[in-house]
Amino acid sequence: MSSITLIALPPRGLGSGVKAPSAALGHIVPTLTKDNIEVVCYDMNIDIYEDKGAEWYERALTWGETFGDVESDIEAEFVEYLQSYITEIKTDWVGISVFSVNSEYIVPIVCKHIRSISNAKIVAGGYGCNPKIGPKWKQDSLIDHFILGEGEGSLNSLILGEEHKSIDGIERHEVENLDELPIPDYTLFVGGDNKKRDFTITASRGCVRKCTFCNVPNLFSKFRWKKGEKIAEEMIDIIHKYNPDNILFSDSLINGNMKEFRKWTRLMTEYYENNPDIRIVPWAAQFICRSSNAMSKEDFDYIKRSGCFNLQIGIESGSESVRDHMGKKFNNQDMYYTLGELSKRDIDVVLLMIVGYPTETDEDHEDTVNFLENVNDWFGHKSKFIVNLNVMKLLSNTHIIHQTELYKWNKKQTDFVSSLGIDWIDRKDRFFELYELIEFSKNLVQAHPNPEKYKMLKKYDRVV
Repeated sequence: MSSITLIALPPRGLGSGVKAPSAALGHIVPTLTKDNIEVVCYDMNIDIYEDKGAEWYERALTWGETFGDVESDIEAEFVEYLQSYITEIKTDWVGISVFSVNSEYIVPIVCKHIRSISNAKIVAGGYGCNPKIGPKWKQDSLIDHFILGEGEGSLNSLILGEEHKSIDGIERHEVENLDELPIPDYTLFVGGDNKKRDFTITASRGCVRKCTFCNVPNLFSKFRWKKGEKIAEEMIDIIHKYNPDNILFSDSLINGNMKEFRKWTRLMTEYYENNPDIRIVPWAAQFICRSSNAMSKEDFDYIKRSGCFNLQIGIESGSESVRDHMGKKFNNQDMYYTLGELSKRDIDVVLLMIVGYPTETDEDHEDTVNFLENVNDWFGHKSKFIVNLNVMKLLSNTHIIHQTELYKWNKKQTDFVSSLGIDWIDRKDRFFELYELIEFSKNLVQAHPNPEKYKMLKKYDRVV
């Protein structure tokens, strides 16, 4: 029998990232066991957060952001932890799940440690494993193979010695029919400590939007979704098996397919009404603003009754013109309608905001100031409005990085100046203005709050 040890690397991010076992591994495990492949799992992300604490974890989130300034401070601590965390490998294979670019910087450390204690073959995959970095890791003998795209099926092929286009290749694997995937299996993550956990469901992959600043359109060739019945089945399975604190959805947009979203929320509402002894498990997801024609007040009623307690919405800017350029495709009327209906139903909202988009003028920035002031004042605040404030970065594999008429790099090639003349100092000043507005607003809450953002700004003159 073939065997593999799967390791989910940190950092996955604060909030849901440190509360729920790896969704990627939870979804891959049953596809492996179906082929009689023995699996061992480590979620290093959750474990290191619980063992080393939030302050250390926040610093780990800055890896790769500070061009070496922070890495040297925490690398020795990480190596020491790693050596006591994984002391032996008994399987034929080791699978490294690289969630994002933040995890890329610790892949060499982890792989070198595994090489020192085991002869197992190492394969890397995940969103942080791309056509550029995967071949480099293999060339440097850190790994034996890499897989691009989704691991369900492709990882089986590698372990069983079968050919697959995504193994050491340039073509990403995508599961065509998500309804055919088995129900996620998190039993390998649930130990004897009786700790309460959150658990994750993936109802769709890809996104119906193609926002210019986001790399999701380049990670997935198309938007795919599960049927509402399948989503409800997975949710009920998790409720009965694990008694979760919360259920989290990994989707870019949970309401990307309104037909299936509508069906699922109604099925779960019906399930709870028919089973009054079952606790209604709170769920959270990423969401998009839609018009009153696309989402009725009844739709919002079912969102609440099915258990929703928190939605993250990529508002990004209070300026319609900035959002139009981003490709957000909702206007102010849609935005205030959505926020108002959620507030009426006591559903908390995380407002994802970006400071300093390349087309952002002084007037656009003032629109964002006005938007936050309106949110603070207008909705009666039965619910929380939590603001996750970030400074604009030009990420690789995004649409906007190719729109070179909008910006130019600075001399160090580490930051940009917009065609409007807005540079790092201007974006930093705008960030501070909004950050302090949130701090002193009665009804707005900072996302974490994250003191590291201030520390990094003061020490290294950059926001992470």
